[in-house]
Amino acid sequence: MRAFRVLSLGYDSMLMPIRTMLLKQAGYHVIESHSVDSALLQIKSAPIDLLLICHTVPSDEQDALIAAAKAIRPKLPILCLAISPIQSVRQGCLNGYSTAPQFLNDVNRVLLPKS
Repeated sequence: MRAFRVLSLGYDSMLMPIRTMLLKQAGYHVIESHSVDSALLQIKSAPIDLLLICHTVPSDEQDALIAAAKAIRPKLPILCLAISPIQSVRQGCLNGYSTAPQFLNDVNRVLLPKS
């Protein structure tokens, strides 16, 4: 079975490598993206199992990306990470939190079948 492919979009140069390392250690294949345009190119061209959007992406860019991603791949799961419950409400997006243990739990919740 192939590893799940996670497309991770974020703007923080310190958070992205840490998040990528955690995902890789958990067995996921990670594609990093540092712009909405590059994320959309990946969604169009690569087999992505999850779009992960960091809280560092401004809300207007998150909304635009979610709408475009759903138009291209309606069934693509999208997980928006937040640092607080107030920030976590995004239309068309599953919500998760940015802390390391919770973040991995949220990714697993979306991608792994229930036992």
